[in-house]
Amino acid sequence: MSMVLALAMLHPSVGAIAQTPARAVPTLREQLAAYNVSLTAGVPGDLERRLVNYAVQDAPDLFVIAYHAAQQFDDRRADTLYVSAFDRGTRQWVHAGLEPRRESVPVWDIGTVLRIHHSDRHVLLDTHRNPSAGMIIVLSRQLTPVAALDGWVLRVLTAGVVLYHRSSVHFAPTHSAELWTWDGATGRDLRLYPGVPPDSVRRAYIDTVEAIYRRTGEAWFRANNHHMDPARFDSRLLDSVTVGPTGRDMTFVVRFGGGDGTPAATPTLDVVVRCRDVGLRSARCSDAPLSARR
Repeated sequence: MSMVLALAMLHPSVGAIAQTPARAVPTLREQLAAYNVSLTAGVPGDLERRLVNYAVQDAPDLFVIAYHAAQQFDDRRADTLYVSAFDRGTRQWVHAGLEPRRESVPVWDIGTVLRIHHSDRHVLLDTHRNPSAGMIIVLSRQLTPVAALDGWVLRVLTAGVVLYHRSSVHFAPTHSAELWTWDGATGRDLRLYPGVPPDSVRRAYIDTVEAIYRRTGEAWFRANNHHMDPARFDSRLLDSVTVGPTGRDMTFVVRFGGGDGTPAATPTLDVVVRCRDVGLRSARCSDAPLSARR
């Protein structure tokens, strides 16, 4: 399986990466022209620099481009992630050069930029670190660093609340889907799903996994470096998240089960998850078997 295909399974935003043929690496000027961005005062410097690993958001209120420059520069500059934003209302440009692993901001590890999102307050850069992990770089609308979130953006919700999928350890024995929210107004970072304590559907599935693990025996888990924790069973988000009109309620489908071909394989169960008060401390989610909703 290719790295891009593996990432596409765990990281839905991989499809947004700008795939640039080696023979036709575009210049910054060409990219701005392709989106009909006016080259007014304050445009980025060095319009002839060639771009690699770039992404664009072309919205009615804001144009943003983020990229690494092709390596005709020295190594230090090649590592810099350049970001430029054009406010269509004020017709003003702002620019930033983001260095990996800067000490003056929360710990981050800037990878390849995949997709750009924005809210009234922030610009969010989805970057790729490995097939199971991303890093969301949160910037102010003036492109100053605000936060780094471990995962990738699913939706920007009401009042600038960001719904994101948490990263997982790529070579772990199981991968469990976790959805989190980050509040752009307060900086509050909360796990939305799964909740604690687990509801009855999840609790029953954990009991099933625990029985399978007991039958398999501890020797197999030791030999395969497996955590043997039934609550950390394989699960993944299916399809997209549906958000209600208030922006505070949503539904999505999660598939339980994995480990096919091993003695510790767990059965497939698709569940519909319904969440309320998303982004608030009172947020709650509940599972129901998908077959019961049909």
